Amino acid sequence: MKNTVSQKPNGIWLLSLCAGIVFLNFPFIQVFNGGGDFFGVPTLVAYIFLAWSLLLLGLIVFSHILCPNSDQDDNAEERRKDQ
Repeated sequence: MKNTVSQKPNGIWLLSLCAGIVFLNFPFIQVFNGGGDFFGVPTLVAYIFLAWSLLLLGLIVFSHILCPNSDQDDNAEERRKDQ
């Protein structure tokens, strides 16, 4: 398995980590810690679920954009080994 990741994506991963720390830290959590509901779900729970989901979705999108051929490279190597 060949690793084709360069140094450029490291900034994206670091930015995602910092965004996750900020969005799931005290000031943002306190804003949504009111007594309201969002479709029957407490706003704090809805916010944590939404923030976590968006962070994961962003990481998936960035990984596919920055390393689009990594799966194809792995499959090509496996085919070469089989021959």
